Amino acid sequence: MSGATGREASGGDKAGRPRLLVTGFGPFPGVAVNPSAWVVERLAEEAGGFASHADVRTAILATDWQEGPNTLDLLWQAHRPDVAVHFGVASAARGFRLERVARNRRLARPDVQGALPPSAELEEAGPASWRGSLPLRRTHAALSGAGIPADFSDDAGDYLCNAIFYRSGRYAAEAGRLVMAGFIHLPFCTSAPASALPGGFEGDGEAGPACLADEVMLGGARLVLLSAIAAWRERAGTSFDRD
Repeated sequence: MSGATGREASGGDKAGRPRLLVTGFGPFPGVAVNPSAWVVERLAEEAGGFASHADVRTAILATDWQEGPNTLDLLWQAHRPDVAVHFGVASAARGFRLERVARNRRLARPDVQGALPPSAELEEAGPASWRGSLPLRRTHAALSGAGIPADFSDDAGDYLCNAIFYRSGRYAAEAGRLVMAGFIHLPFCTSAPASALPGGFEGDGEAGPACLADEVMLGGARLVLLSAIAAWRERAGTSFDRD
C-alpha cells in the first residue's frame, strides 16, 4: 500500500469531518427481515442530522459469501472511510453486543443464495485475527448511560458478520492513517431457542426475551455512531460539538 499524504494522511474531508461508513445486512435463511437493515435504513434517512459531524454513507450488504465482501471492497475503495461501523444480528445477543475480535474462519453455512463458502478460512494467507478499533468502552458507557443493554464479545461468530468484520479490520489496519472499524451485533427478537433457528444464524444458546423497542434500537445505533465520531475527531485533533 502506498503511503498517504496531505489530508489523506490524517483522514477526514476538507471540513475535518470523518468519512463514516455504516452497513447492515439483508435477509438470510430463517431471517426474512434483518433488524440491522432496518436500523441502517433509518440512519440513512437521518444522515443530514450528522452532516456537521461526519460525511455519512450507508449500505445494506447481501448476506452472500461472494457479493457481501465484494460490495464492501467497492465501498472502501470509493468512500475511503475514516470510521466503519457494521451492524448485524445475533440470536444470543441480549442487547448491543460490542465485538472486539474478528477471526480468520468460517463454517460451511449457506448464504441467502444457498451457497457455501469455498474454504474454512476467509483469507488463506491472512492473520488469525484482527482486533476492532472502535471505542467500545466509550460506546458501552454511552449505551449503559441511556439504559440500553450492552456487553462485550470476543466471538463474532463464523458467518458473514465475522467475514465482513475481518475484511474491514484489514482495511483499517492497512490504511496508513487514522481509521476505526468494528462490528456491533443487534438482538433478534424471538422467544424460540437458538437450536431451533437455521444454520448460519449468529450466536449460540437460548435467544430468550431479548427484544428491544424499535426506537430504543435506533437510539442505541445513534449513540454507537456518535461515540465513534467523537473518538475519531479527538484522536485526529478536530473539534466535535454534539449539540
